[in-house]
Amino acid sequence: MRCVKSATCFAQYVLRNSFCAIRFFLYLKRHNLPSTSTIRTALKALLDKEMILENRGAYSVYNRFMSMWLATRF
Repeated sequence: MRCVKSATCFAQYVLRNSFCAIRFFLYLKRHNLPSTSTIRTALKALLDKEMILENRGAYSVYNRFMSMWLATRF
């Protein structure tokens, strides 16, 4: 869907992104997660050590036994 007026497009963009940012912030707080930069650093370290894999923005645990252990813990 393409906006006809740029002001309308901008307003929709701000509302959509503000809503996403609020949802993301609430998700972090609800699950007691640290800041976004800390999560990115941890993901990079796990990717570098090949403990997790990334495919199209989704992450999965590489080792099946670790995956099963994490499933029992979380």
